[in-house]
Amino acid sequence: MRSVVRAAIGGVSLLGAAAAAGAVPAAPVAAPAASAPAAAPAPAPSPANPDIVVTGRRDQAQQVADFVAALTPAEGGAIPRFVDQVCPAAAGLLPEQNAAVAARLRQVARAVGLKAAPEGCAPNAFVVVTQNKRAFMELLAKRRPQVFGFVEPRELRRLAFGPERAAAWQIAGAVDRKDKPQRYNDIFSGSPSEAWEAVNRARGNPRGYDAAVLVVELKALEGLTATQVADYAAMRLLARLDPKRLPAGSPPTILAALEAREGAEVPVTLTRWDAGFLKGLYGSGFQHSTGRQRAEIGRTMTQGLAAPQP
Repeated sequence: MRSVVRAAIGGVSLLGAAAAAGAVPAAPVAAPAASAPAAAPAPAPSPANPDIVVTGRRDQAQQVADFVAALTPAEGGAIPRFVDQVCPAAAGLLPEQNAAVAARLRQVARAVGLKAAPEGCAPNAFVVVTQNKRAFMELLAKRRPQVFGFVEPRELRRLAFGPERAAAWQIAGAVDRKDKPQRYNDIFSGSPSEAWEAVNRARGNPRGYDAAVLVVELKALEGLTATQVADYAAMRLLARLDPKRLPAGSPPTILAALEAREGAEVPVTLTRWDAGFLKGLYGSGFQHSTGRQRAEIGRTMTQGLAAPQP
């Protein structure tokens, strides 16, 4: 029987995770970028029906294009992503569960072509589990407004007050008056560094961001394994995307894990669509246009979908 994240917690404070009791051990970390069990392949069409092959390829190509377009909203410049090494950290669960989530995030990051910082690094990719997303973000905005970087107030309100049970945002290269990059682990520090208090502008960085935060309500994680939590977090932290943009009937994705209806089938880990998207994003050219990056992501996804299942 798989272990799940299902225990109640007291909430997450600005000093880190609050005490938790009764949580079960974290789930085993699966292999990097593994995908949910795939359905049996359809019988190969006979040579007498070549249109079936052509139509199938055309349908998948359109699905790939729609999937990529939904997850890469048009912005000026390149599609944003992490520009440096990623150092994951999780808070709000039992220590062993937090460790399992962070370890899995490292695995996924390496698997998709992103460097993971060595152990003991200053975290810059945060997963925060709390009882109440809105209350936590309001407290964070009051006591540590620098955590939101240069997120526009309107967007911040949407993230905090929206009905979604998770909110994610990215922070683009904040520096102090002496151009010293910030240490993002100060987000949960009881005594914020002078550098945080001196943040006054963003380092010019059109290519992407240097830190990301995911806040998710515990109730949304009921029944999920630590691997599923980490893989959902990987999609939200390693790419700037909005799951709501995916149209109904989209290919299987771990992004559906939190909003799935009761009894609905949820991928056990990153699907091949998810892994292909992240690999394509981090394999695409930094300085390429949005359209060209989308095409590169689509090609990577198509190649991954065509590869034999491991």
